[in-house]
Amino acid sequence: MPIQHPHRPLDILIVAPTAENCAKIRQFLTQDSEVDYTIHEATNADVGIAQCRALEDRPMLVLLDETLPNNDLEHLRQALDPIERPVYTPVIVLTDPSRAQPWPKWDLMALDLISKTDLNATFLTRVIRHSWQRFERLSRLHHREQRYRAGYDSASDFAIMLLDQQGRFTGWNTGAEKIFGYRENEIVGQPVTIIFTADDNADERAFDEMALALERGQAIDTRWHRRKDGSQLWASGSMTPLRDGQHQTIGFIKIVQDRTEAKQAEEALKHAQAQADAANQSKSEFLANMSHEIRSPMTAILGYVDLLIARVNDHEAIEHLDVIRRNGRFLLEIINDILDLAKIEAGQLPLEKKTCAVDDIIAEVRSLMAVRAQEKQVPL
Repeated sequence: MPIQHPHRPLDILIVAPTAENCAKIRQFLTQDSEVDYTIHEATNADVGIAQCRALEDRPMLVLLDETLPNNDLEHLRQALDPIERPVYTPVIVLTDPSRAQPWPKWDLMALDLISKTDLNATFLTRVIRHSWQRFERLSRLHHREQRYRAGYDSASDFAIMLLDQQGRFTGWNTGAEKIFGYRENEIVGQPVTIIFTADDNADERAFDEMALALERGQAIDTRWHRRKDGSQLWASGSMTPLRDGQHQTIGFIKIVQDRTEAKQAEEALKHAQAQADAANQSKSEFLANMSHEIRSPMTAILGYVDLLIARVNDHEAIEHLDVIRRNGRFLLEIINDILDLAKIEAGQLPLEKKTCAVDDIIAEVRSLMAVRAQEKQVPL
């Protein structure tokens, strides 16, 4: 409930059954020259409520005479109820000496109860001053709480949850409602285990987290949690102990961020990578296993070229066949290199270091390119 902050002299509304009662109370208030009040009067509930509404934006205190009729008291109580009103108005009740005890419903809203038999100017002024000071302190605390609550609820991307020492929820922001699906009135009083998975509850992970937070000052974790509808979410977060002014633990604060989409994207990427790796491995294994079938045709071609060279007597034809043989051997080496690379990828071939004749390599390359170079009239 919002509470006023006083910025102007205090308005006091006296509500009593008769003008004489109001005048008597006014007399007590005006005897202290050091105190400056603006005094208003009402002799029934309707006038009193109208005055309260007229003064709603000003610092105000109500002095209520309990000798009013019960229906007026009930009407005023309902109108000044701090739960129902947008602005809280402090009430000091002047109790009726003829009653065995004060009207019990005032316990819910009265700032102070004063017996009319003890009433005098000094005492009344002191009670008003102390009551108003207490009201101001409560007001400051309330506004501070409202600021914290505004920040607490504005963090809608984070679930911010308050727990007592036993791990029961005492607070739940709008982010927690969005992430887990529970409204605050549904979750307060429930154990923290309600948002943990069955497997984690079997291992008492929630209580391990609380113990670790007490031991280290903070417990950080990333794990699956459970929503109201039973579905699971991947969340990262922390739990930190809450301590009072004497450094005594009074509870915990748990902050969680939903990372389900990031987790799903990560899992999809891993799955795609695994599929690509499997396909590449299959390709490499296929080539490695098919090496014999791929080499055999080239070996046959080279063999028949050798036979032709041995049987042909024409010098020019022999030169042409020799070009075919050299280039065929070069092509076979390329095929072997490709197959060896496939074997390496498949983990089936160790690497070797060998010496080579550079002149022979150059001669083979020259032979390979000679026909094309001659066609284009490029000298080698």
